[in-house]
Amino acid sequence: MKIIAVGEFLIDLIDHKQQYRTIEPGGSSWNILYRLSSFQDNCYAVGFAGDDEYGHIALKQYTNIDTTHSFLLDNYKTKYVHYLLDGKVECPNHGQARSNEGSDRVVEILEKVVDKDSICVLDELNQHSSKYMKNINQLGGMIALDLGFLGRIEDISRDEITEFEKANIIYLQINRKVVNKVLEVFNVKSIQELIKNSNIQLAVITNGSGDMEVLTTTYSGMHPVNSVELVNDVGAGDAFFASMVDCCINGIDIHQAVNISSLFAVNVLNKKVGR
Repeated sequence: MKIIAVGEFLIDLIDHKQQYRTIEPGGSSWNILYRLSSFQDNCYAVGFAGDDEYGHIALKQYTNIDTTHSFLLDNYKTKYVHYLLDGKVECPNHGQARSNEGSDRVVEILEKVVDKDSICVLDELNQHSSKYMKNINQLGGMIALDLGFLGRIEDISRDEITEFEKANIIYLQINRKVVNKVLEVFNVKSIQELIKNSNIQLAVITNGSGDMEVLTTTYSGMHPVNSVELVNDVGAGDAFFASMVDCCINGIDIHQAVNISSLFAVNVLNKKVGR
């Protein structure tokens, strides 16, 4: 089984109480792949960053992951997310236009890497991810999709919705904060209806430290989250996602999978740094 993170590399700048800052690879799909590389062999990164200091840091810090299919773009700035001590998050350079050149090259590379034994990790629904989805669908690959964030509804086209509905999605994770947006985009009354209209095997609606909802075509239920003293939440949702994908691959019962993945996320929450 190949696990392939697809898209754009980011960098996380994380401030600490001891008056220092760490610079770490970021972006949900990459964080998920980083976690999955602890469980799974054959992990690949297919994506890009800017040919700058942060871009070089991003590519060099991934261990146990094949980055030979990733590349750095000239005249493009690597995007970064700054996590402040007060809990605020800043994204200073996320306003720059996304790179069509980068996403087009990613599509070309996917044609050489993806097969029917591939699970591709995506963390957005937009014109670029729809290119990847279309390509992955044609190649017979599977998709694990994280919808922790959803852009402006008016920016999501019918083509993007169509590719989503066609995709073989083995796992879908949705942040509770964007559920209403998701329902509006897909013109459905519930996530359960969305699952029935698509090819989604398993979906989880996360709610920070609150209880989560687990859904399949035949099941819907709430699952409590283990209580934990919050030290740092950077990467916890991605850790939960990675563990759930690993459980799906290994055929673990969904109730047991949620418990295992919750414990794995709690382990991240109890660390000073989210990796």
